[in-house]
Amino acid sequence: MIDLKIARNYASCLFDNVKSDAERQKVLEQISLFNEVLLNSDKLSFALYSPVVSKSDKLELIENLVKKFKLAEIVNRFFRVVVKNSRFEILESVVNEYSKLLNESRGVKLVTLEFAANPNKKLVNMIREYLENKLNKTIEFNLINNESLIGGVIIKHDSLLYDYSIAGAVDRAARLAKLAKL
Repeated sequence: MIDLKIARNYASCLFDNVKSDAERQKVLEQISLFNEVLLNSDKLSFALYSPVVSKSDKLELIENLVKKFKLAEIVNRFFRVVVKNSRFEILESVVNEYSKLLNESRGVKLVTLEFAANPNKKLVNMIREYLENKLNKTIEFNLINNESLIGGVIIKHDSLLYDYSIAGAVDRAARLAKLAKL
């Protein structure tokens, strides 16, 4: 299990050591790219996760990858710390936490919308306008297609969930009917 507190600490340290918004965006792109490569390469994953591979070999591998992908020096130093502390298993969580920090610094809130079918733009814009007024932040959506909803939408942000789906309404009605029988 990945400790999000540790991932937040790594993301926060990296974020705090990058000064401009443009550089922060570049760092996010680079660590995201590295994470994608890591997730899609069994050999690279084995080399960086395995306790059998020495830290010096891992550091050499990181140096080669930094050169190959032309990564920034701060990203190179970050990955060296991650290797020295044997924390590559939290890289995906670090990327997510870093992205959240970048969005917060820009006043952007990431909201997940789950729809049963592709939503029309008018509905998405109405939800965006409502949430921007309510949260006083710029809203970016992560749209997810979830056919089990039958219809409607589920809105998720922070630790809140608003279920306006048909499946959710049926579930609430069933629970109320069950309570009425008691």
